[in-house]
Amino acid sequence: MTNMLSARGKALGKYHATRHIVGFGSVNCSYTAASPSRITSLKLSKSDLSGAIVASFADLKALQYLDLSQNNLSGPIPDFLEKLSSLVYL
Repeated sequence: MTNMLSARGKALGKYHATRHIVGFGSVNCSYTAASPSRITSLKLSKSDLSGAIVASFADLKALQYLDLSQNNLSGPIPDFLEKLSSLVYL
């Protein structure tokens, strides 16, 4: 597992961490010393996921990037994803 912190962000009191999870993908988080971490990026391509996209993704309010490509997902893209105002890549 790899963890990277942005030196520039650290000087400003903001931190960015990336976790690469072997065989699963990566999760990027952004946080400050005064606030909890927030997931900003999920890269889950080629993770052998199947079924529908679960509603719990709607709780990731700071999510900017969601990569679910090359999986075996089924059903329509859920409406709740369009309510994620920070999401710029799906």
